[in-house]
Amino acid sequence: MNPIRIIYTPIPQAGFSEQWCTAVEAILDRHELSRLASYKHKTLKHRFLLGRLLIKTEVSRRLHCEPKDVRLAYSANGKPYVRAHPELAISISHCDSWVAVALASENMGIDIESLMRSGEPWNNAARLLNTSVADTLKQVGTFGTTVPAMFGAIWCCMESQVKVKDSSVFSERKLMLPTHFNKGKTYAIECDNNQPFSAAAYTIGDAILAVALKGSFSAEAFANRIVLEENLASVDYDNGKIKREHPNPFLMMTGAKD
Repeated sequence: MNPIRIIYTPIPQAGFSEQWCTAVEAILDRHELSRLASYKHKTLKHRFLLGRLLIKTEVSRRLHCEPKDVRLAYSANGKPYVRAHPELAISISHCDSWVAVALASENMGIDIESLMRSGEPWNNAARLLNTSVADTLKQVGTFGTTVPAMFGAIWCCMESQVKVKDSSVFSERKLMLPTHFNKGKTYAIECDNNQPFSAAAYTIGDAILAVALKGSFSAEAFANRIVLEENLASVDYDNGKIKREHPNPFLMMTGAKD
């Protein structure tokens, strides 16, 4: 099977220059320019521009065209796809300090979230997710990790599964029902939700990055499908890339067996 490539890059604290923004705007279509104009905060504009730069650059390399010729469309739930090339699966995510995109030849989804989030949502895990997740978080201390890290990993796995299914958080958050929680080389959670799925979460700096697929995989088999690439030069895209092939996940979640 072909690898799933995930490219992630930090968002500079100082943001981007007007010259950089103008250059990236040149690859956007009129719908994307309209969406960009709807963002009032500079930070949101920069996240959007960086995400479109990353995904359009990678798709253009795959299709042997110019980034400005890549046209994206969206499902009713907001899932992006490449217009005229639905066989190429893409996913885009961002948080306060990172943007991540993914490309694959099969349906998949990614999510990236800051590790430390305002409001300490893990204290409301039963309401935000379900009581099974809340019970799982109570076991975290005995396994040597932290509640924020585990909550973030479970949440990202859920969000990435939402993108695979082109669903919504509201409909999926109650379905991730952990039944077993074990620690080996990777934290492992089995879910009783009658859905054959696998999701893995990775620690990326001060964030958690997750990717989900349909079907059940072992942690090792799943890791062998994933190629993470960190790009530290988001302006000069061809420089500063560090490949991290087949990393070990922080957390692996699986649903019903095929």
